[in-house]
Amino acid sequence: MSDKWAHLLLASCLLAVPSCSSDAPVEPEPVFDQSGAFVAIDPADEPITLYRTLAPWVTEVGTFLFVTVYEVEPASYEEAAEMSKAHDIPVRELSGMVKRDDVAALPYRVVWFRTLTKEEEDRIP
Repeated sequence: MSDKWAHLLLASCLLAVPSCSSDAPVEPEPVFDQSGAFVAIDPADEPITLYRTLAPWVTEVGTFLFVTVYEVEPASYEEAAEMSKAHDIPVRELSGMVKRDDVAALPYRVVWFRTLTKEEEDRIP
């Protein structure tokens, strides 16, 4: 096979290989009031609290979040993210409520996200 045909064959093979596109849509980062978000709150002089947003509830006095609060005390946001990936995190409160503005006023980070299970959806009043 001549070099010309070898180069043409190689070029056609490379064109046939699927490639990644930088134009592919990027999943948006979850926000703390999005159903399914795991949020670590780091208030001053208290341990980090990990909770999961179940659903927002908008009222005339403000937006509230139905949440599950976990019985863990991660030492960092990174540790909170690792804990969030488990499906058997100890639960402190199955379904509580917090005011959205109160959460936004504290240091927090969305550390993980996954869609709610049927059991978690059933916790929403």
